[in-house]
Amino acid sequence: MMPCEINKAHFLGKEFVFRRGGGEVLAKRIALLRDGSIEGYSHPNEAAWGFDERGLLFLNREGEPTTIFSKLELKDGLTIIHGRFLEHADPEFYGHVLAEIEQAFVPPAPVAIENRTLKGGSADVAVLVRTHRVDEKLYDLLEKLNRGRTSFDVYPIIDETNGRPEINADNVIWHSAAACHALGLTQPHQALLWFCGDFPFYFALREIPHYKHYIMVEYDIDMVRSDASFMNRLADALRTPEFETVDFAAMQFAKVGPVSGWYEACHKVYPHEYCYGVYFPFIIMSKRAAAYLFSQRQLEAARKTPRADIIHCESFAASAAMAGGFRCVDVREIMPGCYDFGLMAMQMGQYGGLGKPLGAKLDIPDGVEMVHPIYGYEEFLERIWRKYVISETNNWDGLLQVLDGPEGALVPEELRSKFRAKIPERTSVGAM
Repeated sequence: MMPCEINKAHFLGKEFVFRRGGGEVLAKRIALLRDGSIEGYSHPNEAAWGFDERGLLFLNREGEPTTIFSKLELKDGLTIIHGRFLEHADPEFYGHVLAEIEQAFVPPAPVAIENRTLKGGSADVAVLVRTHRVDEKLYDLLEKLNRGRTSFDVYPIIDETNGRPEINADNVIWHSAAACHALGLTQPHQALLWFCGDFPFYFALREIPHYKHYIMVEYDIDMVRSDASFMNRLADALRTPEFETVDFAAMQFAKVGPVSGWYEACHKVYPHEYCYGVYFPFIIMSKRAAAYLFSQRQLEAARKTPRADIIHCESFAASAAMAGGFRCVDVREIMPGCYDFGLMAMQMGQYGGLGKPLGAKLDIPDGVEMVHPIYGYEEFLERIWRKYVISETNNWDGLLQVLDGPEGALVPEELRSKFRAKIPERTSVGAM
């Protein structure tokens, strides 16, 4: 039997080779996830896993044990556990083995590097336009941020996890899930740069470390004034005695509790009084706050935090900054009235579950400076397809109402024609 101190938690956050007792490898790399599923291997006999007084169990699709792993050894600090396959004629035949894979140590990167690839301007505020795609929407936002720009520098910060896109710019900060490992950010998450949306700040620290404040803007934000005037005023405000000590600012800055989906993982690290959350399309960090948050993310990785306990960026950034004693505010404290949450969360039900295409007309109250999400044309078509055809299971009527409506009309005809060719032939909207 296993030592009494070994329990289910011992197997979380680790990866194993799954092989037969004779050495045949069944899976080179599997993980036992907190929800009872097995990542990296699929077979009716090993559909899930569990743990009880007998040891670690592999279960079939009916939830019945097929292998009981109860013979455990630790070799050089790594777990090797042998299991009895219950369908074997010999009840003492240990026919399955899980051997823990040693995770390679990745030394953390310094905040700055000697040979920087980019040269910054004379400003002390950097605006980072975060994106994973290069399209007309990104170029439109970059053009607006550069129109009349006086008080900040602009850098596209592009996720190249799925390949490096071509872009007509020479001041790009590249990053990827693989490159995160070079910074000591080895968190095991299949959607790492979505779940940990603060990571691009740490690439900016490495490449352009001389700024006092970094403002990260999602590519699908649109500037209402179509120029750099709002961002100039914001950058200027960050130099005033009233706001120069702000270390972290975001939208919807507020305390979170158990009703938040991000609270459980956050509360395991931070006391309740420091558990905060924000909305992440627009984030401001001082250099010192970003460096501190970088160190906390490195610690999270070094602890080999299980996937389920990695803190989502919307809770991590706000909570770590508050717990670290930094000055944190809502963006509206610096620039009153600059955003309206309804117009920053247009994917919510009141707007039909969609954002808008580039060029869409919106009823925007006075003083509001940003709206979100505004998409490029191909992405807009992708999203209406996802909503009406995939999520709503072939709701062709809903799809055609958008495509033939005023927002669909903004999409260039060539793209609309190609898109329409994917739609089954119909005589009219509502036809059976």
